Amino acid sequence: MIGAAFFTFAPQPKGAHMEDLIFRKATFGQLDLAERSVPLVLTTETPVQRQGYLEILDMKRVDLSRGDLPLIESHNSDKLNIGIVRQIRVDGDKLRGVAVFGTSARANEVLADVESGIIRGISIGYQITDEGDQVPGQPLARSFGFMPFECSIVAVPADTKAGFYRSRKTLSLKSQGNTNMETISQTPYLETRNHAAEISAIARTIPGGAELALRAIETGQTVEEFQQIALKHLASKPLPTSDIGGHHNPVIDTSGAAVKVLRNASDIRSHYATRQGGGEDIGLIDFVRGAARMKTTEAASRALSVGTDSAGGYTVPVATMPGVLEALTPASSLIQAGVGILPLGEGAKSYNFAALDALPTAAWRAENGVVSESAPTFKNIAVTPHDLSFMVKMSRELLADSPNAEQALQVAIGQAMAIELDRAGLLGSGTAPEPRGLKNTSGIQTVTSGTNGAVLASYANFFSGLTALMGANAPMPNAAIMAPRSLVKLGGLVDTTNQPLQVPGMLQGIKLLQTSQLPINQTVGTSTDCSDIFLGDFSKMFFAMREQINIQVLNELYADYGQIAFVCHARVDVLVQYPQAFCLISGVR
Repeated sequence: MIGAAFFTFAPQPKGAHMEDLIFRKATFGQLDLAERSVPLVLTTETPVQRQGYLEILDMKRVDLSRGDLPLIESHNSDKLNIGIVRQIRVDGDKLRGVAVFGTSARANEVLADVESGIIRGISIGYQITDEGDQVPGQPLARSFGFMPFECSIVAVPADTKAGFYRSRKTLSLKSQGNTNMETISQTPYLETRNHAAEISAIARTIPGGAELALRAIETGQTVEEFQQIALKHLASKPLPTSDIGGHHNPVIDTSGAAVKVLRNASDIRSHYATRQGGGEDIGLIDFVRGAARMKTTEAASRALSVGTDSAGGYTVPVATMPGVLEALTPASSLIQAGVGILPLGEGAKSYNFAALDALPTAAWRAENGVVSESAPTFKNIAVTPHDLSFMVKMSRELLADSPNAEQALQVAIGQAMAIELDRAGLLGSGTAPEPRGLKNTSGIQTVTSGTNGAVLASYANFFSGLTALMGANAPMPNAAIMAPRSLVKLGGLVDTTNQPLQVPGMLQGIKLLQTSQLPINQTVGTSTDCSDIFLGDFSKMFFAMREQINIQVLNELYADYGQIAFVCHARVDVLVQYPQAFCLISGVR
């Protein structure tokens, strides 16, 4: 019965009152008079300008525990609702639902106005549920979890400025029984290039782009208008050097193509979702089962039919890669320190990237005087992905029947890659087929612990490393990676009263990490128990990786034991874009 849609606004949970809610305008879809219903896009992940930042509602953190939402008028909870919003669900970056109107006289009036186009939109009321996270690559943006509370019919027309989906205004609702509520109007589902997200993406590629983007969004500029402003801005500015390879900039190869840097699980999912282009979701275990000629899903079978290589291996589908890389991320000390992944497409055997070789020397110039010359600022680094291979064995029964085989396989592949990537990234010789790691990269700073090394008894080595980095005009380090023994020794340091030694204030912003891949048996002078510590800004370092790994099935090798072996191939190289930003502390005992 459609009359069952009538109910009063549900009691608010503790701490959630109408005056605490934020509102965003959504828009009706195609009306179905027979069912008295109309589909809605309630909100999207498009950034909304706030005071000093851009707010993004993260659909992965939406709390839908309140179930169906009341459909009311102008956010006035003192009156009975005129309908209900059902089937609320996340669809990609959108929150969708279906508004069902009641049969009261007022509901009929509003429904008639919706049908005639007089009422064009509704507004969703919601509450932020967490403190928010910084959005990688967007310094002014923060993503938040949220909980929808109600949907309201509002008399606000659709925004006439293409690309400016939400206009901010404060609305006093005392006459409606509410106070100090804020409303955000938007047309979130318009398919158009005039999009705040596109403006933000362009802004991330230019120096000072964040301020330009914020101004463009505030004034309702289109993408095309902003592109022209960005070009004029670039033409008027010298090429920046201080932020090259930083957290908020893409890495630019010498062909002029920007390569997006992946630094966390959110970046990985976003990148591969774009590459997937709306294709079918395929689990890693389904793909492996199909490769082993076991029963699997139709989607995995179709992927296998187009992904066979000449050696009998299979290219892991784009849809399957995020799970593997997300398992790799927390297992790698280098990635935890800030090293980014540069996803490289298939095609070229090698790539050329620009790296910062030395800061240019500035000098004062008299009128009509000659500009002083300095050493070349940039150098070219050739990146050639090397083959990283490892074998995974699994019994046929476990592969076929285990309910958690997907997670186990992702962890096995991810951690196997992480361990060797840490070793090669720090210690790689650079002699084929191994990439060149930090220790063997020319231009890094070096600090020794004495002729025969020295026991790690204080933070003195870290201050020596800081001095070397500052002397090279390098940025402050964000992390230090060491052997587990060194990290445990630091944690066990005590002062003269036998109390735990606090980390000096100057070092408290440095993340201390460990990896078992750093040996503790190096020879320095007469000592044979030495190790290394790597100190630096690890955002200036990258793993250049082919976007997809390859899996080759060895059906016969372990058939006698009822096992199937898989050889996994990943192609990776190490790119140190600013060597002067790193310091090697050697001889640590």
